[in-house]
Amino acid sequence: MRTIVGGAAALVLAVGGVVLPVASLPVPQAHAVVPEFDAVELDGIDAEAVADATALVPAEESADVDAPAAQPEDVPPSDVESVTPEVARAATDEIDAEGTLAALSPLTFTGDFVVAGVTWDDADEDVVEVAVRVHEDGGWSEWSALEVDSLDVDGERGGTQPIVTGGADGVQARVVTRSGDVPTGLRVDVIDPGTSAADALAEPGPASSASAATADVLRPRIVTRAQWGADESRGGAWPEVSADLRAMYVHHTAGSNSYSTKDSAAIVRGIYAYHTGSRDWPDIGYQFLVDKGGTIFQGRRDAIHDLPIGAQAGGYNTQTIGVSAIGNYETAAPSSAMLSSIERLLGWKAYEHGLDPTGRTTLLTGGSTGSNTRAPAGTRVSVNVIQGHRDTNGTACPGRYLYAKLPAIRSEAKRLAHNANSFYGGARPALGTPAKVAVATGQAPAARSGSTTYAWRSVSGAVGYQVLHRVASYSQPMPDARAWNVLKVVKGTSVTVPTSAGYTRLVAVRAIDSSGRLGPVLTHTQSTRPVPASAMRTSGFTAASSSAYYWGRSLRATSTSARLTVSSVRDARQVFVVASTGPTSGRLAVYAGSQRVGIVDLRSTQTVRRQYLTIALPRAYSGTFSFRPLDSGAPVGISAVAFPRTPGRTTAGQAGLLSSPTFRAPTASSAPVRYTSTTNYYWNAVPGATSYDLFVRRASHGGAYAATWTSLGSTTSTKFSLPTTHPGGTWIFGVRARNALGVTKATPAVPMSVPVAFEAMKRSAGWTVHENPAVRRGVYTTATSAGRSLTVTGAKDVSRVQLMVATCGACGRLAVYVDGERVGTVSTSTRTNTLDTILEVRLPRTMSGTVVVRTLDARPTRVVAIATPRR
Repeated sequence: MRTIVGGAAALVLAVGGVVLPVASLPVPQAHAVVPEFDAVELDGIDAEAVADATALVPAEESADVDAPAAQPEDVPPSDVESVTPEVARAATDEIDAEGTLAALSPLTFTGDFVVAGVTWDDADEDVVEVAVRVHEDGGWSEWSALEVDSLDVDGERGGTQPIVTGGADGVQARVVTRSGDVPTGLRVDVIDPGTSAADALAEPGPASSASAATADVLRPRIVTRAQWGADESRGGAWPEVSADLRAMYVHHTAGSNSYSTKDSAAIVRGIYAYHTGSRDWPDIGYQFLVDKGGTIFQGRRDAIHDLPIGAQAGGYNTQTIGVSAIGNYETAAPSSAMLSSIERLLGWKAYEHGLDPTGRTTLLTGGSTGSNTRAPAGTRVSVNVIQGHRDTNGTACPGRYLYAKLPAIRSEAKRLAHNANSFYGGARPALGTPAKVAVATGQAPAARSGSTTYAWRSVSGAVGYQVLHRVASYSQPMPDARAWNVLKVVKGTSVTVPTSAGYTRLVAVRAIDSSGRLGPVLTHTQSTRPVPASAMRTSGFTAASSSAYYWGRSLRATSTSARLTVSSVRDARQVFVVASTGPTSGRLAVYAGSQRVGIVDLRSTQTVRRQYLTIALPRAYSGTFSFRPLDSGAPVGISAVAFPRTPGRTTAGQAGLLSSPTFRAPTASSAPVRYTSTTNYYWNAVPGATSYDLFVRRASHGGAYAATWTSLGSTTSTKFSLPTTHPGGTWIFGVRARNALGVTKATPAVPMSVPVAFEAMKRSAGWTVHENPAVRRGVYTTATSAGRSLTVTGAKDVSRVQLMVATCGACGRLAVYVDGERVGTVSTSTRTNTLDTILEVRLPRTMSGTVVVRTLDARPTRVVAIATPRR
């Protein structure tokens, strides 16, 4: 790995608290550097490491501290009874719940590295504590606790915040999980960010020379991504931006304070590499970083001019930004230079967005997995406009010494913003707001074609326009008004956007100038496309095909008993029907649930195959819509239906109609069979929900599922740990959302099964039973000749057969039969010896009957368990 060389600190010229424009020579751009990664695998508890008396010493930074600054606001009461003591003991929902040491690595020497972090495959694993120590300056550091965090982005690896070193060459890590199981893919990533020829010259660009009308009069000097050597081929732009700014977080990176400021650009590159390479995030997690010399670094793409949603405080990343102080300020005091830069940075953003740095605001608690929020998901909390990470989350961040400086930071940031307000007046946008050009007839509120063109008037000074949107299918709630997704940036004054069947899209636009500054958002138009033909369920209708019809077909009926239904519609305010009209056509009644909301009259003097008709609803409705002929013998023909919805501000957390919870997908190692005594379930927070009701349906091996759900009580969390110990049993866990206005339907998770009891594996002659506490179930059976069988009777609705086996280089093969049919073969021969490898045979169809596992070789074969998961 490579040795880091340094750079220089920044200089800012300020008078009276307002930054003045200054001349500056061009700053060399750091070339992008490919970082080097090394990985230390963690596959369990190293025997020599655990014998070390220092191996289990508590970490410096507590995983939780008492800092109840976030105060929950009033929320609608729930009429659900509290969880029973038995369920409460089973539901290890709190981050500080007792866990079991799962992994401890030996003292491992690596090449030189600057940034490290611990990661694993599944972001939903039940990791409750991670600590590391590093070898630096010839000795081993104290243990440092690393916060577990998650962004809930697609493809994300589970992991911790990074730890920064001054140039370490060794690492040791320990991991505690609730179950004691080792997460799949658990490892320590150590990163050498490499060197750049421009590091020695990297310094912030000049303060803005923009007109005094904009917030840039307070903008401090910032080292841009180009200047610190960001490799823009890594990851990509963050897709979501906050619609407004309400609060600003102060964070720290943890780790060493012994780094040199000349190495700060390389440290930032190392954090960027960890977030994009080890965590698989699209970008670095912080909007800004500040080193102990006071140099401010741009973090996220577009963070200087926009509000890309960050990773500064899980559960509160929307409507906030974060500045991360490089170093560990639980163990050392921040420098005056660092504090001054944080004050200037936050004062600038407070002035730009009209915030009172000493005031308070309200945030909505999200459901980010692993974020250890102090309030339940969906709760609105009152917080300081400038606050520490620990104020809303169970962490010591930003460290006690930096946290103690927050009152002074707030006061100075307010002084800077107040001085700017007094001298210049309120901050004005750099650009004007685009003027809307109405969309073509037939494109809103329901879109008659697959794409819509949105246009606007040009804005003086603009070189481009950022197009934003919120989009959801007919069965999903619209994203709330706290954020936008960036759709694209265009140079012209129009954009054509295709919309998928059944989706609603709200489009907005704002101008961009040559410096990247953004004007105010113009909320343009919301448009809804008809649902796909497959969503229209019929009884008593027949289909006629023709390109003249929408979707190429018309659903026709003449009987008043015929029904056409569309289920799971969300927040509809109109019903839009594409139908055939003519002299012999009849009428069509439209129902929202059991209530008739209108009649569509298809009688006309002329025959039209695509007539567009609309019914306005008295209120927003979610549920099933049905269409029923009213006139016996008079034909009705429907080719498409759409459900334009409530425009604009569907805000998460409002009491009102709820969407059903959606589960996060389990990992391959945790479904559909569990080999441990508990199963952890995670679901996404439902906007507006105040609690979640928990249920289960069970089936014994070979038996039928229970006809009804069994209640497990309720929780305010978005995760639950269910005891799962009945041998051979299968269960379906369910959850529904609740608030003061009602409950949703229960959402079922995927069925989970436990291997059959060891005694239920009927053994032919030639098997020997062994007891071994190192084996997961404590017992296994061995055969050394071909034709030896293990039989499990009574399998029901089996979709696959799973075997837990021991593997070795000389081990044999096993054939698997279900109901007399051979369905697969597995080999237990591998290069490495294991005690509990899981092998699986997927069946060609759902099958029931007797499962037989038979040896094929005169080679040792060891079977620990057989599982027959059902659909």
